[in-house]
Amino acid sequence: MPSSLDHIRTHAVSQQQDAPTAELPDADLPGILDSLDIPIIVVARDCKVARFNQAAADALGFESSDIGRLPCNSRLIGEQDIQILAAEVIACGTPSQCEIRNGDRWFQLRIAPYCGANRQIEGAVLTFTNVTAFRASLAQAIYEREYTKTIINTVAQPLVVVDADLQVQTGNRAFYTLFGLSRDATRGARISNLANHGWNSLALWASIKENLLQNSEFETIEVEGDFPGIGRRTVLLDAHRLDRAGQMLMLIGLRDITAQKLQEATLERIVDERTVALRETVGELEAFSYSIAHDMRAPLRGMQGFAGILAEDYANVLDSQGMDYLGRIANSARRLDHLIQDVLNYSKIAKGQVVIAPLELDRVMHDVVDTYPNWHLPHADVQIQGTLPMVMGNEAFLTQCISNLVSNAIKFVLPGRVPRVRIWAEEVSVLPPGSKDKKHDEPNSIPPSLLPLPQVRVYFEDNGIGIAPEKHPRIFRMFERIHPTTEYEGTGIGLTIARRAVERMGGEIGFDSQLNHGSKFWIQLNRA
Repeated sequence: MPSSLDHIRTHAVSQQQDAPTAELPDADLPGILDSLDIPIIVVARDCKVARFNQAAADALGFESSDIGRLPCNSRLIGEQDIQILAAEVIACGTPSQCEIRNGDRWFQLRIAPYCGANRQIEGAVLTFTNVTAFRASLAQAIYEREYTKTIINTVAQPLVVVDADLQVQTGNRAFYTLFGLSRDATRGARISNLANHGWNSLALWASIKENLLQNSEFETIEVEGDFPGIGRRTVLLDAHRLDRAGQMLMLIGLRDITAQKLQEATLERIVDERTVALRETVGELEAFSYSIAHDMRAPLRGMQGFAGILAEDYANVLDSQGMDYLGRIANSARRLDHLIQDVLNYSKIAKGQVVIAPLELDRVMHDVVDTYPNWHLPHADVQIQGTLPMVMGNEAFLTQCISNLVSNAIKFVLPGRVPRVRIWAEEVSVLPPGSKDKKHDEPNSIPPSLLPLPQVRVYFEDNGIGIAPEKHPRIFRMFERIHPTTEYEGTGIGLTIARRAVERMGGEIGFDSQLNHGSKFWIQLNRA
């Protein structure tokens, strides 16, 4: 039987090529033992301490007085008595090991028999390896594993980990609960074969694996299918690559959105039904308002006509007060006629069919300005600067919009000031809706549908009274007036008509204004 002391002796001469393999004398053992940095204790056949090295003295507190005594169990605490373990090793000649504690430190104790010159077991050698740090690391790892496991099990989203062969390694509680699976039945089984091969219909596991082999991320996809035990479900599937000690794993998340999809479908149906009903109601109201407004003009024209006859044929009969009343009737009828005309114009623009075609903006602008004599000096000064570019629009809608914007610019000025309106245009580029959210590696790879759209912005700048900031939100509202009719006439519909006309042509309208510093309105249309 090999001697443990022989190994200790041989360690001291292992580097000497010509050294004999004979045993070193026992007198050399203390020096050899002290040269080793692990605690070593040698016990005799009666299990009493025969020798120990300096490392045992430093680490375990052994002293010279311990020679000839049994190892102190109060100093070395383990699940089994060290004396009994040593006796068993000496008796049977088979090494043994266990963990013991010395204060707040833990050691891995290995007990091996040693033989004398006669090859008979004379005792045992006890070696102590400090495993305190290892135990602490192991305890921390166990704690963190259990902590993580607890968190994952409380997550409502089903999660499952599979290996490169798509075999299930583990899953959280939500995964097993939702899909009616047991942990024992799934461990080591291919995820595509779970539940009596019911998931084979989801022919995407191979594509997920291929994707994750090339990249650690996987774009969320929506899967709809019949799942065994739970019926038809709509599921969002996420996957993420995990690398553990050279082994590729995949973390797969499955979110059941069946109820959400049903709610969305129900909501869409309700919205569609209400939208249809609302459109019908709006159409009926628009038709009704158009009919009322149109029918009101006939008696209104009668009022205006008879008021004119009275003023012309009976002026010598009526006194000044009568003529004043007659003038008020005529003015009220005229204002009501303007209001009705604006309502009719809005109805035409709101519900009428619009044909968008290339327009000569420069020609249309000059035609509109030339139509109104009071837009020219000495009444007003309207200047069209430069040649205006071609735009996409509807000539009738654009004419109405220009007329309303210039009319307002001339109307809202201080008394005694000559209205000045400057009109010009500039080209701008606007990104299509949704193009900001899409990324492209190469500029040449951008599809034409996502390229910036060329547009034209037309400005109408005046020297009028301007608009206070707090009144800006009211400007485009129907029947909104920010000045009383005693100061400036109007129906409060003109800018609403302009906004609706621009929107029907696929454009935008806006303005910049400060009180007492004029206004600058603009419309923006697609470039032809």
